[in-house]
Amino acid sequence: MRNGAVGVTERSAAAVGAALAFLGTACGPAAPPRVTYFHPTYAISFEHPHRWTPEYAGEDDARYLYFRSPPTSKSTTGAVTVTVIAQPLGEQQSLADFALLYATDQQELHRLAAQRLSATGFDVTYAATDSSTKSRLFLLEEHHHVFGLHIHGEPSRFDELADAIETMTTTFTLQRPGQYPEIQDATFRYSLRIPPSWRETRGFARGPQRFLQFTSPAIAVDKQGHTVHATLTLSVEPLPKDASEGALDAYYRVTRERFGDAYPVLSHDEWAGGYVDVMRSESAMSVSRVRRFYFAADGRGYSLSCEAREDVQQRVFPWCDMIATTLRVGPDAER
Repeated sequence: MRNGAVGVTERSAAAVGAALAFLGTACGPAAPPRVTYFHPTYAISFEHPHRWTPEYAGEDDARYLYFRSPPTSKSTTGAVTVTVIAQPLGEQQSLADFALLYATDQQELHRLAAQRLSATGFDVTYAATDSSTKSRLFLLEEHHHVFGLHIHGEPSRFDELADAIETMTTTFTLQRPGQYPEIQDATFRYSLRIPPSWRETRGFARGPQRFLQFTSPAIAVDKQGHTVHATLTLSVEPLPKDASEGALDAYYRVTRERFGDAYPVLSHDEWAGGYVDVMRSESAMSVSRVRRFYFAADGRGYSLSCEAREDVQQRVFPWCDMIATTLRVGPDAER
C-alpha cells in the first residue's frame, strides 16, 4: 500500500451499564473532543479529532484506509490526509527501504526513534523539495510487518493541525491482548486482561458474587458534542443448585430468565467453551446492543457483557471480542 454486588441482578446490571454509557456522554469536554479509532484486522488504534472520519480508497489488494481533515472557516488551504499503514514487508525489505517509498523528492527535517511494546521504528517529518507539501511518517516494525501513519498536506495546513497530528502519532497503539494489564482474582478464580485505555468505573464483591465494570475510551461524538462510550461488565455468581441440565446451560437459562423480554436475543452462538449472545436494549434515550459471553466453571457462572449504542456497536464489538479472548475462569485462571 502506498502505496458482583448483592442485589445487582443480571438484568439490572445491564441497565446500569446502559445508564453509565449514556450518562458518560453528558459530560463531554469543552475542547473539541477526540475519539479512538480501533481497527480489528490491523489490531491497531489511535486517537483523532472526531470530525476526521475514516474512508477507504483503491480496490481489492490495493485498498487502503485513510482519514482526511475537514474544512474550516479559517482556512482555504487543502486537507491534510492520514493514510493508515499495515502490511507485511517485502522478503528482503527493511523498514528503512519501505520508508523510501514515501520519501521521494522529500527533505528530512526531523527524526525521532519510536517504540510500541517490542516493535521499534521511527517518526520522521519531511518537506517536499519544492515546498509544496509537508509530511510525517510514523512507522513500526513487528515480526517483519510494518504499521504506522503517513500524514501529508500543504505546509500551512499541516502546521495549523500540528496538535491533531501529534495526537495521532503519540496515541498510535498496537493492540496485543497478551500484553494488556492482567486482573486476577484468586477468590472468584478468574483472570482478565483489559486495555490501558479502558478504565475501571465500578466494582463490588460480597459473599459469592462479584461485579466489575469498565468504560471504553470515546468511540464517537453525538449530535450534542458529547463523547459516546461502551461499557464492559464482568459478573460472577454461584450456579443454580437444582439444575437438571449442564452447568453452562443452567447458568444461561437462569440469566436469560432474568433478562426476559426486555432484552431480546438477536443471535446465539458457541464461543470458546461457552456461549455468546447479541441482545437488543432500548431506553428512552437510545437503542443499544449487548454482546454477552457466558462461561461456567467450579460451580460458578461467569459473564462478560459489552454494551454500546446501536450506531457505534460495529466499531467496538470487535475490540470486546479481543478482550474476551483473554478471560480465563476456574482452573484455567491459574495457568
